[in-house]
Amino acid sequence: MARTGAERIIALGDSFHRDEGTSTLLDADRLRLMALLGKTHWTWVSGNHDPSPHALGGVCVDRLEHRGLVLVHEPRRGTPGLVGGHLHPAAHIQVDGRSVRRPCFVHDGAVLVLPAYGSSTGSINILGPAFMGLFDYRALEVTMIGKDRVYPVSVKRLVG
Repeated sequence: MARTGAERIIALGDSFHRDEGTSTLLDADRLRLMALLGKTHWTWVSGNHDPSPHALGGVCVDRLEHRGLVLVHEPRRGTPGLVGGHLHPAAHIQVDGRSVRRPCFVHDGAVLVLPAYGSSTGSINILGPAFMGLFDYRALEVTMIGKDRVYPVSVKRLVG
């Protein structure tokens, strides 16, 4: 937040991975989160693991429409401007005989799925069954997350 100057944070669901997750936060984590909540406008989009509103702070919604975007937890094809989470996309590429698999941003100009940032979230290959039918693969754009920056990926390099 400090680096980007973000004035608004939108969490796309499963922020606590269970409905009672906010009540089980450690005191230190709760204090750190409360400090962050006090610095910007915060919106929590409900997820499949944390569907109920909570009293932690910020605003809790099922979906958010903002400046032509529709922000949801579970992405579905057919809504232009849709931004979703839930699927934890990862790209798998081979370069110079080495194989690399990293979380990624993936979109087709209509639907964007964001990577997960949690330490225990896992990842799903964007060419796998969970993503089938979600994107127009002719317009697919992928950007992998590296340690210090992001990398655009040629779709031709993707490995299923």
